[in-house]
Amino acid sequence: MLRGMRGLRIALSVAVALAVLTQIAVFTADPEARRAGRATAAVSAPGRHALPGAAAVPAPERHALPDATAVHTLARHALPGAAAVPAPERHALPDATAVRAPARPPYDRPPASGPLIAAHRGASRYAPENTMAAFRLAEAMGADCVELDVRATRDGRLIALHDETVDRTTDGAGRAGDLTYREIRELDAGGWFSPAFAGERIPSLEEVLDAFGGRMCLILELKQPSARPGIEEELAHALAERGLDRPERGPVVIQSFDAGSLSRMRRLLPDVAIAVLVRQRQRVTPRLLDKYRLFADAVHLPAASARKAVIRRIQGRGLAVMVWNVRDKRQLSRVLRYGVDGILTDDPLLFDNPSLTGYPPLTGDTLLTGDTLLTGDTLLTGDAPPLDRRRPKLSARPDG
Repeated sequence: MLRGMRGLRIALSVAVALAVLTQIAVFTADPEARRAGRATAAVSAPGRHALPGAAAVPAPERHALPDATAVHTLARHALPGAAAVPAPERHALPDATAVRAPARPPYDRPPASGPLIAAHRGASRYAPENTMAAFRLAEAMGADCVELDVRATRDGRLIALHDETVDRTTDGAGRAGDLTYREIRELDAGGWFSPAFAGERIPSLEEVLDAFGGRMCLILELKQPSARPGIEEELAHALAERGLDRPERGPVVIQSFDAGSLSRMRRLLPDVAIAVLVRQRQRVTPRLLDKYRLFADAVHLPAASARKAVIRRIQGRGLAVMVWNVRDKRQLSRVLRYGVDGILTDDPLLFDNPSLTGYPPLTGDTLLTGDTLLTGDTLLTGDAPPLDRRRPKLSARPDG
């Protein structure tokens, strides 16, 4: 009896094992059978959120791979089709046939017109910098633009002055921001340069805008704007009040070493050209240019940094290039070969422009022929001392 029961158990165990092995073999050999098995099992009881009365449709496996006839999923950034052209990188340089985006004036001039000539702080090699005499002389010499520095007095008036103090370029002393406009106007800003210019004053920005706005391009450099919160709004108001916020009325360029200030100027004056000044020995990287192109139209380089590769890199991103601190013809010839859009120079006569407006050629060390000297609207003759063309009238500071 016991032997019969033991034999029956063994037989049943063998039968179950054979059935399990057979099922495993079938599922392994036939994936469809495996899917069918799952589908059959899924019908047994509706899931928690199954709809009653509807035939259950098995959900695809979460990570199931498509069969051999399925279309492969495209990679995230792949383009379909063998002829598709891959999208360029976000900041890729345009190819040789690319056309630069239209620039705001004055950078939109045709190449045949030649580079812009900007008189740095006026014709500051021949007249005291940032004075009306220097600005008038630059216009007479045929410069396209006058560049001047802008900062504020203690009582909020905007003036044309490069240094933080008045010590170097006047007979006074002290920080401009600690002096009132009236105190500033009492200073002699010309006698330090030559007795012929004694009595020249530091002009207000309004005086410069009223005299030259609309007549020639003005490049206005904001000096240390972070020291005078709100100076951007004051400058924008002065320009808009005279209609100089419109390119056809100007043109005007606002430049600074302070990128944050220039970004604010872009929001305040969307139609006025913006230029970023680059410091001596500052690296001009692609990442930096990608930042500048968000708000600027141009980059103004020091002459020492104006290498061909750097200029191509800047222009390749749709930004114009002007070079400042060009002091002699050798530097001028080099940067012109590199295709710059303009130069800023203390000496507009570097170009030997034969069509200077009412201005005779330079002879010897004198400003005009003989012993004649031009200052403002007056011709001083006789005992006026000649200007030494070889002596640069530059700030001791290396910035613009």
